Amino acid sequence: MHEIVTLQFGPQSNYLGTHFWNTQDSYFTYANQLESPVNHDIHFQPGIGADGSETFTPRTVIYDIKTSFGSLRRENALYELQEEESSRAGPAREVWNGPTTIQTLPSVPLNAYQAHIDSGLLSPPPTLTTSSVRFWSDYTHLFYHPRSLVPLTLLQPQITSHSSTEPVVDPFETWDAGLDLFKHLNQDEDILDRDLRPFIEEADALQAVQILSQPQDGWGAFASQYVERVRDEVGKVGIWIWGLEFEAAATRETRVQQLANKARSLIEFTTHANVYIPLSSHATSRSPHYLDLNRSSRWHTAALQATALETATLPSHLHSTDDSTRGRLDDLELTFTNNGTRKIGAVSLSVSNASSLEARNPSTNGHTGGPRDPRTRNGVDELLAPHEVTDLDISLLGLEVPTLGRRRRGSSYIFGAAEVFRGAWHSVYQREYDNLGVRERHSTGPTIQRYHSSLLFPQLTSFPRIFDLGRREEQYAVKTSVAASSTVSERIRDLNALVGRIVGVEEREAMGESLGRLAEEYVEGWEGSDGSEDDDI
Repeated sequence: MHEIVTLQFGPQSNYLGTHFWNTQDSYFTYANQLESPVNHDIHFQPGIGADGSETFTPRTVIYDIKTSFGSLRRENALYELQEEESSRAGPAREVWNGPTTIQTLPSVPLNAYQAHIDSGLLSPPPTLTTSSVRFWSDYTHLFYHPRSLVPLTLLQPQITSHSSTEPVVDPFETWDAGLDLFKHLNQDEDILDRDLRPFIEEADALQAVQILSQPQDGWGAFASQYVERVRDEVGKVGIWIWGLEFEAAATRETRVQQLANKARSLIEFTTHANVYIPLSSHATSRSPHYLDLNRSSRWHTAALQATALETATLPSHLHSTDDSTRGRLDDLELTFTNNGTRKIGAVSLSVSNASSLEARNPSTNGHTGGPRDPRTRNGVDELLAPHEVTDLDISLLGLEVPTLGRRRRGSSYIFGAAEVFRGAWHSVYQREYDNLGVRERHSTGPTIQRYHSSLLFPQLTSFPRIFDLGRREEQYAVKTSVAASSTVSERIRDLNALVGRIVGVEEREAMGESLGRLAEEYVEGWEGSDGSEDDDI
């Protein structure tokens, strides 16, 4: 079934994960409805609930500190844990015969929105706001399997909860804190055997492991240790890592620490993963007029990141076998990674009202979502049409996606891109491609694969209104691009220069060598601006 198992590390990942799973849940169809275009078996697994009924829960493992789970409990309406918890507690009782003291944390009251969802009422739920969303569990729409929830107690006792809007004192800022936590948890019991292996074994034909993690703090270090073990566990199965940044209020010292952690994460993630896609908590380029984003809210910033992630990976969990619609993650990967040497993808996206877009660009020849892909139609190995213009670049480290897939003096070069169109987007460069001569079409150029789907991005009640497109609609048209471009090299070199002033001499040399190798992959095969005349790809 080409399943995908998702691992979520830390608060920003879980805010995004909640948006992602709510969206997947919204694709389910019921009696008297057309069959969903989404293949639910890819992200969901069947099971048996406490009452013997069949269940369908996400294929995910969620890690966070205990106080960040809010009101969410491992026991829910689908699964009861008395027997499991009793069996886990049994050995501890046998080992310790002395007196015990039970300390109970004060319970977190159920969010009004969550209480309404749990009640099953058909009336509209209370409106969520940045002040009412305190935890990522405040707006979840579905139940998780108990094995999916892994609350952790960090080694430092002064932990504060990761609420959505308030700055937090995070003792998990350092890289060593993440390494120590992984080592501490893994010393008595293998974490992967306990948490991940059951999900891997229940998959018939694992497509990929998808990892969501913060790169700028201890969660980056924790995830780096985890992904190294995952690589040993899954062999050649693809590993996609999404690095999710959240710019909370921080001191200068903390920001310096975060910069060094980003560089460490970049090196570690690209060592073991097939693809590393960093996402910032805001647009690095000028924001379009329709983006209304509260950058101090995890709920808001994770929604923007989730829009990009869910759209960019949509082809990997659709039913259709049409090459222009369905594509496994390894298909998308091959488009821009150059057989694994360019692992860093830069993401951009655009959002539009679906109805107005359809009015401007009506579908033709029964092909929904824009023009046919010339690569499929003509059997050409590489698509020479320029890269799509997009509104938002949300790539971490300012990894800007060029607006044109051609090299001009002082601009960037696209090596390859995987683009996903949801709705009636029209390629503004399609006509230019059609006008190319036969020789030009078969010359060397960037590999750009486009996937089209009529499935729009749903605007759920749990999703903040960050897109102000004039007319409110229940679904939006979205297009994304994940690309490898020469700009990546520039940003890596900039990062290397900054970090070189922060870390010690020994680490500076090793880090500089690793970052240098990564940067070189994005300049190989072409010459930079050298004063020559502009030339097309």
